[in-house]
Amino acid sequence: MTALTAQMLGDASTVAHSYETIIEKLYPLAAWYAASSSMEMTVISGRTHRDNIEEFYPLLRDAILQPAFAEADLERIRSQSLNYLENVLRYASDEELGKAVLYDDIFAGTPYRKPAATVASLKGITMEDIKAHYAKYFTRDNLVNRLGGSYGESC
Repeated sequence: MTALTAQMLGDASTVAHSYETIIEKLYPLAAWYAASSSMEMTVISGRTHRDNIEEFYPLLRDAILQPAFAEADLERIRSQSLNYLENVLRYASDEELGKAVLYDDIFAGTPYRKPAATVASLKGITMEDIKAHYAKYFTRDNLVNRLGGSYGESC
C-alpha cells in the first residue's frame, strides 16, 4: 500500500497539473522527481539545475502536498506493478525473486517483514484505500525534509 501510494505522489497527476503536463514541464528543465519506499521509509527525491529551481520546486511541492489521486494514474501504475510481478520478477529476474524470498524468510515474525505484494492484493487496492493511507501516514508528523545544493530563499 505504501509503495503504491508513493507512486501516486512521484509518478502521477497533481491537483494543478495532469501527469502529461508535468512530464512536459519537467523535460525542458532536464529535471525529475520520483518516490520510492523501503521497509522503514518513503523517499521522495528530485533533481534539477539550480537555474531551474523556480519552475521545478512548485511541481515537486504539489506532487507531495496536492496529489490528484486520478483513477487513470492508479490504473497506469497498477499495470506497471502487475507487469513487474507477473513478468519481470517471475520470469526475468531470478536475483530479485531470490531476494524477495530471502527477505521474507529472514524477517518473518518481525516488524521488518513486508507483506508480500501479490497480484490479487494489487488488484484489490482502491483509490479510497490509497487516499486513506496517504491521510494517515503521509503527514507532517512523519516528514523529514532535506534540501541540498545551490538554491535561493524561495525554497
